[in-house]
Amino acid sequence: MYRERTATRRTVLGAVGAATVAGTSGCTDILGGGEPVTVRWTLEEVGSDEPLTDGREQELDPGSYFSDGFEIVETTEVAYSIEVLEGPNVNVFVLDERNQDAFDDDEEFTAIEESISIGVSFTEHPGIELDPGTYALIILNGDGEPENA
Repeated sequence: MYRERTATRRTVLGAVGAATVAGTSGCTDILGGGEPVTVRWTLEEVGSDEPLTDGREQELDPGSYFSDGFEIVETTEVAYSIEVLEGPNVNVFVLDERNQDAFDDDEEFTAIEESISIGVSFTEHPGIELDPGTYALIILNGDGEPENA
């Protein structure tokens, strides 16, 4: 269902106490139908002075998504907000690496429970505790949603 079209890679490094977050990346996948959407989001490590992604804007074609990936080195709280600037509502959730692979392969997947927002024009999560691993904040302009939504 989703086919990789473009990819970007950014690397950031920030630390608060013993927690370090490294690496963000994104990709956009295209399907047809619907309306494009423009979103703005911020992704940050709770307690850090510098956000990982600050006020970034992205246009998403119908049936496409953007993935803002990051790596957690030690248990860390992350926070984010997403706002639709123009277009239809979006689905937003955080996936671990295994579930992002399933999502990319159009298989069933589950998201981090407290991260799921379906059909929203604005969502804000002040702090989600994540264990070490690779994660992605997904902003989807389409109908897909996690099994646990």
